Amino acid sequence: MKAAQRKMGAVTAVFVACVLAGCQTMSGGVDRVMDIAASPDGRTLAGSTVGDKVILYDAMPLRVRSQLAPGRPYLETSTRDYFEATGQWTRSARLAFSPDGGLLVAAAMQGHLVGWDVRSGGVRFRTPHEGVCADIAFHPDGRSFFVIGPGIHRFAADTGAPLAELARPGSANASSAAVSPDGRHLFAGLSSGEIAQYETEAGTLVRVMKGHVMPVTGVAVAPDGSSLASTAGRFDPKFWNLREDMPVARGLAELQATKEASDQARDEIRKRAQGATILLSPALLFINPFLIGAVLLEEGDMPAQAATSASGFCPTRIAYSPDGRYVATTALAIGRKGGPQLLLADVLEKKVQIIPGIFGCSLAFSADSRFVITGGPDVPQLWDAQTGQRVANANASR
Repeated sequence: MKAAQRKMGAVTAVFVACVLAGCQTMSGGVDRVMDIAASPDGRTLAGSTVGDKVILYDAMPLRVRSQLAPGRPYLETSTRDYFEATGQWTRSARLAFSPDGGLLVAAAMQGHLVGWDVRSGGVRFRTPHEGVCADIAFHPDGRSFFVIGPGIHRFAADTGAPLAELARPGSANASSAAVSPDGRHLFAGLSSGEIAQYETEAGTLVRVMKGHVMPVTGVAVAPDGSSLASTAGRFDPKFWNLREDMPVARGLAELQATKEASDQARDEIRKRAQGATILLSPALLFINPFLIGAVLLEEGDMPAQAATSASGFCPTRIAYSPDGRYVATTALAIGRKGGPQLLLADVLEKKVQIIPGIFGCSLAFSADSRFVITGGPDVPQLWDAQTGQRVANANASR
């Protein structure tokens, strides 16, 4: 009885927190697109829903092309059962296209990895893989890919067969990953707030970079391989010069637009906290530490126990545009203007804009760098990278 009450209490707390954070209602939630991936040629988008669907879209204009079947169900329990057991209603399969765009890999929350031939829609492989997948990163040669969370595993792209497991430094879990454009190095974000750099072929650890307090939920390498961008829940991502022997984290805080937006959001959060102290209670932090951690607070404001805990909400992500001009990152803000939001930084012009009201657990850029693509709630959303305006797509409904 007590166990059932605790489970119901946890589910209720996460539900209330999700509503206050700007999430959509639970009705119809199983069809919500949460994770997306864009093909390298820019013609195809893939989206995964909370209801275990993987859908292919034509990118422009945005419209449904087909739904991919996994061969047989690759989740051992239904999504609704999983939500009732964990309170996590925002999780869906992680997706990644191969560099040539011919293969789409989905890593489900539990059970299996599934690889599809994009042209035919047929299943190439279906490989057992236990645990939650936090990220997928292809090697640029297209012959293998890495599955991240909590370990770091490498698989063959043609068969889905496991190739190797990379050793993690200490006891930290892996929470994100990116491979350098030349394929020589893998960068893995860790739950300890560190970033581990590996040689991809030998699988050996090169160095560990320290700069975050919270779990590093998103990493991205610049197209020219010169820098790494990372996020741990803030609107102020960190940048690392990979040409330095010991890269030092640098932020966008010196850009006034970012600083003003962050200061305003922190003020709103603190004002709201005065009238809703239950949201900031230590008990709730243990249930869902990212309720506070994935907002615009400074990382130093976080209690120590939240720094290495997993999130019940969407992890924040980060991406470079293919031309290297833009960096986009997501965050969850709580307050009068709370909810999922997107920061879009023009690195060339040193301009920053914040786009409120986005949904989904991932983001990507179009192949021509003109658009940022985010998750649902119903279909992927396209945003003009220069203006921050959402692109209207009349044929996007399913």
